Amino acid sequence: MAPGLIDARPIGEMMGTGTPVQSVTNFWTGSIWFLNMEEHKYDRQIPQGQTLNVGSGWVPWCRWTEEFGTRHIAIVDANAGTVLFYIWQWRGDDGDFVRASSNGFSKPGPHIAGQPEPGGERNLLVNTNRVILSKP
Repeated sequence: MAPGLIDARPIGEMMGTGTPVQSVTNFWTGSIWFLNMEEHKYDRQIPQGQTLNVGSGWVPWCRWTEEFGTRHIAIVDANAGTVLFYIWQWRGDDGDFVRASSNGFSKPGPHIAGQPEPGGERNLLVNTNRVILSKP
């Protein structure tokens, strides 16, 4: 599909199993914000070296650029205010996966490190160079 076109597939073909994030561990060099742009009740500031429960917040589904503003998780450096990583879920031609990048939305987007397959609760680890999903 050409960039900017709306996906015309039925919603059931675009979305599959959801992926809830249970906790976030911060191995970044300072405090971070976990910001779920779809459901702000899961937002948390996480001090360096700590793990916090984020209440099983679902990884948002994002199908195209126009909805990305409210359909992703942002990991933000609390001191600098800059986004370190963007996380979303998408079922593309390569399959249904949680995606992550340091520079915003791309389609289908790189798979997040660790266990990118959807379904079942996950823990998120934030390192200085990547984010990793793992089963509890």
